Amino acid sequence: MQLLLGWLADRLGLSNPVTRAADGAGSHTTLPLATLTVTAFAATVRTVRRRLSGGPKPLGAASG
Repeated sequence: MQLLLGWLADRLGLSNPVTRAADGAGSHTTLPLATLTVTAFAATVRTVRRRLSGGPKPLGAASG
């Protein structure tokens, strides 16, 4: 909540260091976010294909 209030105060002209840091953080988090998104998508596609083809179940999956 404090971060939101800091952001709102900055937009109203009351600058503060927390808001500047939060705004600057977005520029270097794009690549990790994109990497995680692509990895999650690939894992989901692989899992769905395995389930549809009746392939082997993942380790630790209950049998029956």
